[in-house]
Amino acid sequence: MKKVLFIAYNFPPVAGAGTIRVVKFIKYLPQFGWEPIVLTVDRGFSLFSDEYLVKDIPADTKVYGTPIIDLSKIYRRYLLELFHRQHVPQKTEYKSPVQDLRNKTGLSKLISQFLNKYIYIPDNTISWLFGAVKKGIEIIDKEEVNVIYSTSVPYTAHLIAYCLKKLRRIPWVADFRDPWTQRYLAPGGIRGKIEAFLERKVVEFSDYVLTTTPATRNDFAKRYATLPNSKFKVIWNGYDSEDFVDVKPIHYDRFTIVFSGILYDSRNPEPFFQAISELIQERKFTAQDINIIFIGDLGQSNAYYLQKFRLESVVRHLGYIPHSEVIKYLLNASVLLMINNPSKESQENLSLPSKTFEYLGTGRPILSITPIPSMISEFMNLTGGGEIVSPEDVNGIKSTIYDMYAKYKQGQLKSQTKTDISVYERKELSRRLSEIFEIIVHKKTTSDS
Repeated sequence: MKKVLFIAYNFPPVAGAGTIRVVKFIKYLPQFGWEPIVLTVDRGFSLFSDEYLVKDIPADTKVYGTPIIDLSKIYRRYLLELFHRQHVPQKTEYKSPVQDLRNKTGLSKLISQFLNKYIYIPDNTISWLFGAVKKGIEIIDKEEVNVIYSTSVPYTAHLIAYCLKKLRRIPWVADFRDPWTQRYLAPGGIRGKIEAFLERKVVEFSDYVLTTTPATRNDFAKRYATLPNSKFKVIWNGYDSEDFVDVKPIHYDRFTIVFSGILYDSRNPEPFFQAISELIQERKFTAQDINIIFIGDLGQSNAYYLQKFRLESVVRHLGYIPHSEVIKYLLNASVLLMINNPSKESQENLSLPSKTFEYLGTGRPILSITPIPSMISEFMNLTGGGEIVSPEDVNGIKSTIYDMYAKYKQGQLKSQTKTDISVYERKELSRRLSEIFEIIVHKKTTSDS
């Protein structure tokens, strides 16, 4: 069996979409003749953890951890305390987003700005680099590794892989789960130029560049037009149908809308909450007829909208729960909600949240509040997985929700998926990744002979 060295910061027990992508590759690659070996970090502090993800990792998988010096440990512990204060149920007066921004402590803001601008380049895991390179060399020599696979974010993982390929001439696949220099709120100035230089080095020196959407892949290919177009490949995020086996779904006794994930600045729920509020005021349905569940990080600023639109009795916020528990809430939901409303020019429109595929895998109807056009709207049109409404069209959101509610009452609310979604199965995506590994190993063998 050939061996691939995974360089992955996000690894169990740390939770999140990036961790799940890595775990599912590690789960299925052995079925296609590849043994994953993992180089990650020694775990200490983590905002979110999910021990359940470990079950998908083969018992004989070798995992190596190296230290990371966290200069912002005190600062991050402060953030954790703040996070818990935000998510402990309590009657409080939520601040508007503007007030919330103004009231952040001056010291916290200064520390964050200094570290991010001058120390954390390209990101706050840069201190992982030297120890990881040293350990990576030991692993490659000991295990006779055939391929290196690195995944970002964080982008430091690619720098580690870059150094290892330089030192050991091992073929390398760089996986970009999200854009780098084209990401939302990417830095400018000297910091931006440094990151652009680092990105170019990674893209040019790697053997393949993977992205999770065609839009991001095309953006890379366009900006690096002197490189072979075939170097840039798409391996989507996906869903694992085995996650739905022997799961006892949550039972709902009313029309239920479920959102799972993190509400970043570009995922403002205000238009959705406004639509629900107006539908209740117009007596299209009552607050007792509808149940809205948010799983993940709602945030202090977004929680403000619950009070603004008087939806405290309608919306339940569960905070972070393990992935296996999330599935239970998704499987019987009347509607699964996606929110993405950056500016039309934002590079965020190139992205496709990983939960999109899990939503599709449940077979439940999806409501996507997203700019048109965007990667999300294009994908929804391709698969027929749900309804698409612009975040600027509150009346359209209202009309769509009420139409779905009416169909629910009539027992006619169903998913309209029109394509074979098995191509997005994690096992199939792992097979495609193994094919890329085989190609570059064959190229190296040919060139060495």
